[in-house]
Amino acid sequence: MKKLHFTIVGEAPLLMHNGRLADRDDPYSRKMSEISSKRSKTDADYEELARMEFLGGLYLDENEQPCIPGYVFEACIIGKGGAARKERMGKEAAAAVWVLDDAPLEYDGPRDPQELWQDKRFISQSLVRVQRNTVKRTRPRFKEWQANVTVEFNENLVDETDVRRWIEVAGEQVGLMDWRPRFGRFRVEWDGHK
Repeated sequence: MKKLHFTIVGEAPLLMHNGRLADRDDPYSRKMSEISSKRSKTDADYEELARMEFLGGLYLDENEQPCIPGYVFEACIIGKGGAARKERMGKEAAAAVWVLDDAPLEYDGPRDPQELWQDKRFISQSLVRVQRNTVKRTRPRFKEWQANVTVEFNENLVDETDVRRWIEVAGEQVGLMDWRPRFGRFRVEWDGHK
């Protein structure tokens, strides 16, 4: 096994949308369902719904700090639409490339999720179509961001040059998280070099 350490620097804002909100048993999802089921909602209900969607949409590490989960970064390389699949090497990459650790997200702003919600710079709200309805969606947004990432790979199955290229293509063409590739694109700095 071999490891590559590098920094990714956002070239486009990062929009988070944690899949946990699809879990009916998730506390944020339950609270959102409770509010949504009301026949007549107040402005306070809509505000709380947006807050729950924002907080539930964050990816947080074990210290409750915003992060890029390893499996999310891995997906931009080997997932559906990932960089390796663009080169028809998805199976090889899936067998040989792993991102095991979450990467703490570096940005200028509060680290606490509740304080992030209070800082409107980190909130993205958009009208989107869901089935036949137009609804407002709230996502955590990081305009300027970066993270230190470690990718492990089996050099007996794939070449380091391929892995480096996939990571760079992922940053330029695939992106991370929600509404990609418009959002979540990044450049790669290898060993501190741009």
